[in-house]
Amino acid sequence: MPNTKNQPKTSQEKIGEAPNPLEWVGRIVVGQWGRTYAEALQTGSYTYLGTLVTSIAQAKAIQVARGAYANLKNETGKNIEFGAKISTADNKIVGTFSVFRGERSNQKLDDPVMQLAANEPYNYSTTLFAPGSYGYNTRNFRWRTTDLTNRVEGTEAEVIWTPIRNFQAVINGSWLWTAKTLDDKTHPQPGSDRFNALNAAGQRDQIIYYSGRLEYVPEYRFNFFGKYTLTDGVARGASFGLGARYMSQAVVARNVDWNPLAGGYQFG
Repeated sequence: MPNTKNQPKTSQEKIGEAPNPLEWVGRIVVGQWGRTYAEALQTGSYTYLGTLVTSIAQAKAIQVARGAYANLKNETGKNIEFGAKISTADNKIVGTFSVFRGERSNQKLDDPVMQLAANEPYNYSTTLFAPGSYGYNTRNFRWRTTDLTNRVEGTEAEVIWTPIRNFQAVINGSWLWTAKTLDDKTHPQPGSDRFNALNAAGQRDQIIYYSGRLEYVPEYRFNFFGKYTLTDGVARGASFGLGARYMSQAVVARNVDWNPLAGGYQFG
């Protein structure tokens, strides 16, 4: 669903505004999207995705049909984890190990495809709005989607070593062999009818999206931290630490510009 940049303003901001009839009629009739609709109607009518629009009510009805006013779904999650904990008799070595799967559904994410001017004519238009007006050549609607499911699977382990009372080392690491999108209604699944209807470039984009790892989820992590505390002398209680961290490369974006399947740039 979209979210206009014209968020409700504070009382102080309203006091200082000129009483623009278009602006106020739009806000009263249809809320925060009204100003965009009203400005587009300054010439009496306009064409929106092939439909001639002649009123604010009609403009709103079109967006209702597109799902713009639909309530966001609640985000849900499902996690499965198996693990074990071990320790020596003197507790100088304590370790944990786990294997897990986590799924998150209905995350609220930007839908960059829907925000393109080709799919949302209110965005970046120089014809629907007069130069210098609120909506002229800017992003008026920000579309978001919640209909997707992501999955992460992996294992993690940690060992805490305390050979003497004033020294401790912590070592942990993880391997996430799966980090992918299972389904996203804004991206046709490879093999589906919607996917088969795309041109070659469109199919390439969807293959990248579903085959690439989730953004900013590295496959491997390894961390080490050691701490030594002084127990005698003037500096008693002072401590020294040393740490190191390793992280494998992670995907920046699953698109053709940063294509992780063809050696595109990754951070880490």
